[in-house]
Amino acid sequence: KYVHRACINPAYSAMIFLKNQDDSSNIARRARVMLSSIPDYCENESDNLGYMKIRNGGELFFKNSSKDGGRSFDSISDFLFDEAAFSPNIADIFASSSSASAMVGDDVTKMVISTPSAKFGWYWDKLIDGCKEDIEEICKRVVSGELPPFHYFLNANNDVKCVIHWKAHPIYSLRNDYLAYRKEKDGTSWEVVNREYNLTFADSEVSVFS
Repeated sequence: KYVHRACINPAYSAMIFLKNQDDSSNIARRARVMLSSIPDYCENESDNLGYMKIRNGGELFFKNSSKDGGRSFDSISDFLFDEAAFSPNIADIFASSSSASAMVGDDVTKMVISTPSAKFGWYWDKLIDGCKEDIEEICKRVVSGELPPFHYFLNANNDVKCVIHWKAHPIYSLRNDYLAYRKEKDGTSWEVVNREYNLTFADSEVSVFS
C-alpha cells in the first residue's frame, strides 16, 4: 500500500519501523521486488536499501527501532510500527513521530502492529486504550470462532483496533492442524506457538525480562 501511494503522489513520505536491522533490510528488499515488477510505470532511483525514492514519485524510509525514531524528518504521511510489543524504544519512537507528521495534520495514519506479548508495557497500554470491551476476551472469541478471524472495531477515541488470526490467512487456514504443524516445524513450545499464532497474551505475573 505504501509503495502504491508513493507511486502516485510525488509529495508522499512513509516511515516503516521494524524490530531490527535484518527485518528492516528484508522488508526493504521485498518492496524493491514489488516495484521492479512494474518497470513500465515506476522505478526506484535510490541505491540506499533503507530509503526508496521513486522517480517522479514519493519516498519510503525503512528503519530499525532506534531511539531517534522519526526525528529530523517532516511531512511523513504514514507510519508503521512493527512488533511494537518487543521494541524497547517504541514509546520514544512513537512520540517523535508526532513532530514528523505535524505538517500533514489529520491525514496522517499510524499503524501499531505486534504479535501478543505480556499484559503490560507501552504496547499493551496502547492496545487497551479507549476500549470498552476486554481485548483479551475479544482475542479468545476470535480464536474460538465466535468472532470472524479478521475482526476490527472503533474504540472510544475513534482509533481502529484490528485482530487478525491465522485462520484469516488464505493458505494457513487450509490446514486444521496448523498450530501443531507450526510447533513441529519451528521446534518450539505450545506457549510460543499460542503467542505467535493464536492471539494468546502472557500473564504479566510470570513474564520475566532482563
